Amino acid sequence: MNDTKLVKDSWNNVYQSGDKYKGESPIPFTKTIVDTLRIHNPKTGKGLYIGCGNGRNYIPLVDQGLDLIGLDISDTALKEISNLRPECSDKLVASSFSDYYSTELFDYVIAIQVFQHGNYDEVKKNFQKVAGALNPGGLFFLRNRSTESILDEEYELIERTSNGGFTIRYLSGSKRGLEIHFLSEGEIDELINVQFKPLISPYLVRTARKAPKQGEAIHWEGIWQKQA
Repeated sequence: MNDTKLVKDSWNNVYQSGDKYKGESPIPFTKTIVDTLRIHNPKTGKGLYIGCGNGRNYIPLVDQGLDLIGLDISDTALKEISNLRPECSDKLVASSFSDYYSTELFDYVIAIQVFQHGNYDEVKKNFQKVAGALNPGGLFFLRNRSTESILDEEYELIERTSNGGFTIRYLSGSKRGLEIHFLSEGEIDELINVQFKPLISPYLVRTARKAPKQGEAIHWEGIWQKQA
């Protein structure tokens, strides 16, 4: 299990370096999110973006008219969003998802490469909490590391699950000391329980790493709707 302070300090250090995601376009999944909301959910609905970082994907979604709370453990990252979009400042919350509580339910929840942080027990708790945070009929957008990913840092394997997933702890790089879980298709089937039905079943997305790194980052993407 990841220590909250370690995670916060690690990500603050990453963003303080000044070049994380600078100049990078949003991932294509953001277009899928907007298109899906236009079809299945009123754009006037309220959403929660878990792990919004410094806005690479959050800002383009807000610019498309989404009413979106941005949640991230790194206050450094959120300050970058506030500097770029001062009008969003009152919608940014510095917190881990495990420590975050809202008095209202959301029409959609977005989790892009954030639920991979921690071991499988933490992943399960996150999925359960999403179900509790959504209105009936609400949408859940997920992008998460797949077991097919080729690892690019020194690590140790600390967990394998019965459904084929695994957790590692990084031993080098900016994520040193952090645990990351890589989801299998079997785990997704287990996690997306009777409370959800698939709108877009999970599919794999392959992204070539930038030099000098080699190989591909491989992620699951999928969209689910909470049962009424």
